[in-house]
Amino acid sequence: MAEKSKKPKDQTEVKITKSVMQNNWGRLKEIRFTDIVDTLIERYLISIDESREFRGKTVEHQQMEALLYVVFKKSQDYLDKFFAVLAEKGYNHIVQILKDQAAKTSNRDSKLDRDVVPKKSLSLIDEIKEMQVNFHQLQMKAMQDLFKLLKRDQSEQMLELRKHFESVIEEKLTDLRQNEEKLREAEKEKQRLKSCLQELQKKLDLKPERRRDTVKTNKEFKGLQRENDRLIREMDIAMKKIKKLEHDNKSLRDEIKEIHRKQIGMLEVIIA
Repeated sequence: MAEKSKKPKDQTEVKITKSVMQNNWGRLKEIRFTDIVDTLIERYLISIDESREFRGKTVEHQQMEALLYVVFKKSQDYLDKFFAVLAEKGYNHIVQILKDQAAKTSNRDSKLDRDVVPKKSLSLIDEIKEMQVNFHQLQMKAMQDLFKLLKRDQSEQMLELRKHFESVIEEKLTDLRQNEEKLREAEKEKQRLKSCLQELQKKLDLKPERRRDTVKTNKEFKGLQRENDRLIREMDIAMKKIKKLEHDNKSLRDEIKEIHRKQIGMLEVIIA
């Protein structure tokens, strides 16, 4: 019985490396996460928090793939323990397939390099190379993800900024249009008062002999003078109103220009 259960020496020493894992990624995803999770926790290969995170995936193969991402980053010693759990939990056929592939790779590499590098050193060099390749790939993916995120955030920021400035400018333009309308009305009132004053002044400037024909009593003449004074006061008020509206309109136009300048400046900062 002892002879029967004894495995060949070279098979027991075969290590399932990350490159073998990568070549069999689809096969490993077929393993049910729920079949192995308890043993992995009991042997401290994953934490309880990690198991919760993996269980959070709704699709079963996604749970296993999330676990494989974690396993892939671990040391060879960790990988040995992980595949030992798989073999114990009913997945020995998968482990054996991976070991057979690892053995073929190891034998091929040994034939090529046995006269140059010792077997243990070769394994370490391969691991270092794999780590370098994986690190470079992870770096590139992280940079690509970051670029996409920044691009998306930049577009969202620019859209929000544009909406904000458009809203502020529209508010200022509404005020400007209202002021322009008030200014036109004030100008009309100014012209009306000016015409009234001119007509009244003609009556007041008449020579005494002609005035008697137009203004029959001294009382009527004084009434014309009072009306003239009132029109002058109204004209003064109208002129002040026009001056204020012109000043307000100039301020609104300056504000709109400044808002445009700020908008361009902030957009340039976001793009940079």
